[in-house]
Amino acid sequence: MMNFSIALEQNRDSALLELSGEFDGMAAPTYCDRVSEQLQRGVCRFIIDLNNLEYIDSQGIHALLTSLRAAQERRGGMCLVISERRIARVLAVAGIDKVFDLYDHRATAMARAG
Repeated sequence: MMNFSIALEQNRDSALLELSGEFDGMAAPTYCDRVSEQLQRGVCRFIIDLNNLEYIDSQGIHALLTSLRAAQERRGGMCLVISERRIARVLAVAGIDKVFDLYDHRATAMARAG
């Protein structure tokens, strides 16, 4: 049984996706499908809130990178909200902090994206 969910909040041309649970190889296609749906609707800027993740593996990280490229191809972008130390450490080890803009708070990320 998959322990993963995505809550979506849409604004004009941006979307906030709050990921919860375990972001692994089983969850990655669900995430990619959701981002793809938003891109098809014209959304080009994304805020991905990772604070409710319990776990992320290399396939979850790969999905984040793939979706970032897709957003950038449409002249958009993506930032991550992460203050949960365990997940932040995994992302830092993977070098994600050099690719994404990272924010501790959702409000800051939303202000910068808007």
